[in-house]
Amino acid sequence: MDSTCQGSIEDDDFFGDDETHQDKLNTNSVLDLDREWQARYKQFHTVGYREGLLAGKETAAQLGFNNGFKESVLIGYNFGKVRGITSLFAILPEHVKVKLVETSEGRTKLEALHGKVSSMSGKDALKLFHEDVLKDGVETKMGRSKDNSQVDLEGNLQTLKLEEHIGSSSNTSGTGELADLHRQLVSVLENTYLKDAC
Repeated sequence: MDSTCQGSIEDDDFFGDDETHQDKLNTNSVLDLDREWQARYKQFHTVGYREGLLAGKETAAQLGFNNGFKESVLIGYNFGKVRGITSLFAILPEHVKVKLVETSEGRTKLEALHGKVSSMSGKDALKLFHEDVLKDGVETKMGRSKDNSQVDLEGNLQTLKLEEHIGSSSNTSGTGELADLHRQLVSVLENTYLKDAC
């Protein structure tokens, strides 16, 4: 065969494996892969964003719960003690009251405290607590510092230890009317046989 014939046979791609056809196939597969990559990237980016948002909401909700629990548990516990001790004292026979609280002034204060506490419903106590928290929040914003110790430096949640707060009878932290009721009870029972009850 002559060279012109040979050249035309080589130019004629009978089996479709010339470079132009191969380039078209490579370009199409690259475009398909690029489109697939973009779709997967967008899908995983969206999923990651949603999961991150959900985790952030859960963390914020947990922190809110921890703060609310920390603020309310001691005051609620102390209010329950005031209600229980004064109610028990109110139903005791007079001769037992005299033995437990020797001064008539102390007995009168306990009875007055019982009158305040027994006339207060659970909803009323909750309202008082809510008002105290709101008032405390305003005071905090106006410059009073507040301990927020349940989050460490890395942002990890710390476990609240109730035993430390509840076990200490001298711990009468808190402001407002409910905390004041507990302080009144402690001051009345300070020099009686019941001082360890608070």
